Amino acid sequence: MKVFPFLGLALAAVLVTAPAYAVDVVNQDQTEAQILVTDNQGSDLMRVQPGESFIEICTKCTINLGGEAMQFEGSQIAVIRDGRLSIKTN
Repeated sequence: MKVFPFLGLALAAVLVTAPAYAVDVVNQDQTEAQILVTDNQGSDLMRVQPGESFIEICTKCTINLGGEAMQFEGSQIAVIRDGRLSIKTN
């Protein structure tokens, strides 16, 4: 019976087409923002220019902006506006 090769192909197809959810960051301010992104692999200091976006920076992380820290995960978008962070759900 040749069920196993078919199951292997079906599983591979599901894995390839499964959506990958990751957090994005967008700076809607007119000034550069420095954020500290911390996940289970460590921390990265990032400079985000006005109007700039970073796509898929983490799957689950803490973002710190000027002493304000927020948790993000999945397809959420970290929005920088008026010097503060907010969460937008995609």
